[in-house]
Amino acid sequence: ALESFNKSLEIIKSIYEGESNISISETLNNIGYTYNKLGDYEKALSYCNEALKHYNLIYGQKSNLFLSN
Repeated sequence: ALESFNKSLEIIKSIYEGESNISISETLNNIGYTYNKLGDYEKALSYCNEALKHYNLIYGQKSNLFLSN
């Protein structure tokens, strides 16, 4: 799963040329969730924080929407 998510992230980032996009945020969140399930909590937190950063750039910090799995 991680290999597929990382490949997806690479493709999505190239499409949006570094701009924040919900697809980037969701993919980062999925990678974080996978690392969490594998017990690598440090990597999980890193990816989820990165997902949140992109999410906040798109929707703002006071948005009612949130990422979760």
